Amino acid sequence: MEFKSPFEFALWECLTEGLGNYRSLSDKWLQVDGVLTLHAQEVLQRLQPIFVERLAALEPASQEKAAGLMEGLSSGAFEKKWGALRVALWLAQETHGDDRNLRKWVEAGPLGVLELAQKYLPESFETKMPKRELK
Repeated sequence: MEFKSPFEFALWECLTEGLGNYRSLSDKWLQVDGVLTLHAQEVLQRLQPIFVERLAALEPASQEKAAGLMEGLSSGAFEKKWGALRVALWLAQETHGDDRNLRKWVEAGPLGVLELAQKYLPESFETKMPKRELK
């Protein structure tokens, strides 16, 4: 897949690594019925401003500046993966324990990350998110 900007690559990385992280979620993150644990909800809250800040900064970023902004998106401590873990937890909320519900998000591709953000971020953060389509 060819990406025209660091922002497009970041959305792709959020989705693909988010799917991988979704597969790694244990009972620390999800209850038996697929509902997020209190711990998962707290981590989502903590990562929220980082997710929005980094994606918003990546949209206009040059390749040189993007490297620093991408740090921690999908690497490092699991609980600090500001992009991949957020998407994994959103996907968990979407699937309700039924992996067949992942299909919609796989088919949506990277733009699905923006759709998930619009759905799950509080309005105060959602309005700061970039709103553009991949070309």
